[in-house]
Amino acid sequence: MTPTLVTDRDGKAVAAFGGQGGRMIPNGTFDALLHYVADGRGLVEALEAPRLHTIGDKQLRLEAPTAEEKARLEAAGYAVAEGGGFARISAVEFDAAAARCLGASR
Repeated sequence: MTPTLVTDRDGKAVAAFGGQGGRMIPNGTFDALLHYVADGRGLVEALEAPRLHTIGDKQLRLEAPTAEEKARLEAAGYAVAEGGGFARISAVEFDAAAARCLGASR
């Protein structure tokens, strides 16, 4: 899953994401990509967004859930824990038109 390249519709690389943190890397990378690609957030904002970790069972760890999110997940049968200990995700964004690169890590 990492490193992961993000391309534009023409297949040109526009960003790259990678991580460290063992089995937490896929969740952390997915969270950052979701915020960057699907939500359209900037690189720094995408990496700063709260994260979720699961190993595929009903145990979830959320970085900063709202009371509503936590209640909704618990009502669906998930055991929700709060706290840190997530993967460190690093990314770089390429802007060929402006001849610049932006990097961020969290």
